[in-house]
Amino acid sequence: MGSGEDDDDDDNEITNIKEFIEEYPAFGITLLVATIVCLLYVAIRSYRHLKLLESRPPSQRRTYYYVISSFPLVIAFYCLCVVLSPRLSVWFEVVRETWFSVTLLYFGWLLIDLAGGEFAMVKELSSAGEQHWWNIPPCGCLITPCSKPTTFSRKTLVNCQLMLVQYIVIVPCLALAEAINLAAQRYRASGTLYFLAALVVVSSLISLQGLAVLLSALKTYMDDYQIPQKVRSIAGMIFLIIVQPAIILLLGFFCSPDRHAFSVKAWATLCNCCLLLIELIPLYEYTASAYPHSELEDDEAMPLVTPKNPADNSGY
Repeated sequence: MGSGEDDDDDDNEITNIKEFIEEYPAFGITLLVATIVCLLYVAIRSYRHLKLLESRPPSQRRTYYYVISSFPLVIAFYCLCVVLSPRLSVWFEVVRETWFSVTLLYFGWLLIDLAGGEFAMVKELSSAGEQHWWNIPPCGCLITPCSKPTTFSRKTLVNCQLMLVQYIVIVPCLALAEAINLAAQRYRASGTLYFLAALVVVSSLISLQGLAVLLSALKTYMDDYQIPQKVRSIAGMIFLIIVQPAIILLLGFFCSPDRHAFSVKAWATLCNCCLLLIELIPLYEYTASAYPHSELEDDEAMPLVTPKNPADNSGY
């Protein structure tokens, strides 16, 4: 009996923009128009910015800037997919999660590049002596009682990079598994989905811990060369992709969404899309200003940041 009711709910659930507009005409049309306008704005602005980056001499740093700067455009296409078909948008989430994982990894590598490379960074930080490099949020505070101060070494730097690399390997695979599981369960949440979501959270925390250690270490000797702005742009992306959807999904279980029209997952995805449309344009503008093409006009052999002790320039 319960199974039959579930089948009826699946039949009544909204699956595309046409059904959405028929059910909620004013809101559906407004949402579709807003999505298209935001997509066109971000697409046009991104195209101009990315063309300026392409005009700079080829370099690894230019690649980092290009991938990070294009992520708001990926979010815009994701919002369009959500509006057109909440169910099918779970497949585009695989693309979004993959691009975001690459963005985080490239940002970590960019920080190392801006510090003058691995050798210069390890040499500078190792001279700071033994410190509690790992005892910082989001996870490091848990190991504070049993941790000992250590010297920053190449092993420390490699571990930070591995923590970012695991995210690019694990999360896209988990996103694909979630999409397959949702399709198999007729886009209804299941125990397997919650388990996969928990694994994504664990992988995200590990990745953010590696990134936090890098930022904390570099903060000890980097000058301000738009580094804080770059960090804030990445922090904004992390909030929009990891934190905000999780909060909305949790609220979905307590706010009693219109269950006959949406599952909790679809309702949370749609609400997140509405918020992303509000946040998208400011995110793009801030990200574009944090990664300007003018920074790539400098000699690529020179770092964009310098140690606080100008007498120690060895390795730069």
